[in-house]
Amino acid sequence: MTTSKANWTRLRAPLLLLSVMALAVVAMNVVGVRINWTASEPRGVYLVQPVSAGIERGDLIEFCYSGAINRYMTHGVCPNGSAPFFKTAAAVPGDLVVVGDAGVLINGVMLSDSRPLSFSVSDPTMELPVLRGRFLLKPGQYWTYGSKTPGRSYDSRYFGPIDLAEIRSVSK
Repeated sequence: MTTSKANWTRLRAPLLLLSVMALAVVAMNVVGVRINWTASEPRGVYLVQPVSAGIERGDLIEFCYSGAINRYMTHGVCPNGSAPFFKTAAAVPGDLVVVGDAGVLINGVMLSDSRPLSFSVSDPTMELPVLRGRFLLKPGQYWTYGSKTPGRSYDSRYFGPIDLAEIRSVSK
């Protein structure tokens, strides 16, 4: 009996720490804090607002991609089983986006380091979707872009514009 009690005593501190961490994560979500661990945007802590605050070009948006999950995505809480993305809104409704082999033009201006890749940087055996063409963004459509490391970002170059309904929050 003393061995069992001693083991339980050793677990109290880690369990308490895990409980405090879980409560902190829940509290941060309630007050509108998002921690970005990904490399496509600067890592850090961001204050986020509801989508009703409006979305402008250059805002960071958190969204759940509604398409099929692939192995380039991490698993998470979105309806399709993926983790939410956190990207820059590079184009907004009314903007003209042209995707070609050289990169992405928004209203005639080339996004830096936006040439679409054929294969994943993290897994060179995985082909990335090929998306080329002209996209005149309709009301409620946004074009995403990983502005910190755009050459390595999995963004609208590969899955197209996202809809307002997919966006969870915005950081101004």
